[in-house]
Amino acid sequence: MEEAVEAATTIVHGIVNTKSDTKYYDVETPEGEKISKIYYREVEIQVLDCIKGDPDAETVIYEEEGGETEDTIYICTDIHELQKGEEILIFLNETNKLIAPLALFIVDENQQIQVGSYILPFETVAQEIEAEEKPYYTTEISLEEYCEAIRACLEEPKS
Repeated sequence: MEEAVEAATTIVHGIVNTKSDTKYYDVETPEGEKISKIYYREVEIQVLDCIKGDPDAETVIYEEEGGETEDTIYICTDIHELQKGEEILIFLNETNKLIAPLALFIVDENQQIQVGSYILPFETVAQEIEAEEKPYYTTEISLEEYCEAIRACLEEPKS
């Protein structure tokens, strides 16, 4: 978790507001040859709580991979496709993309999120590994507790 917090330029708890039409950018070789396209939609997220990033931001934009054109639907199978009105916690990099597929959390009606052990607070992982004895697992944690752990990471001095 500590590495994810450090890697992200923006961490927000928010509500999915709007999604743009599908856009794309070209992927090029170092020589400038276009070899493919990446399709995405810009997702506007209404900020409820900015944990890292611009504290005055009312919205942030996330570039969600996938989308559709007249004849093709592009799906990114590793990442949940966001829907308008979903409550989320998201870790973004400087280009408004997820820092990793595991850095998007859907907040349920009980204000809980499902978190993989790779992005849990270190103390929680240590406690749960002893009980679970699994190298990777998911667990439910309260959004409030998780956000407190993120803030604690941000307050720790960097070594």
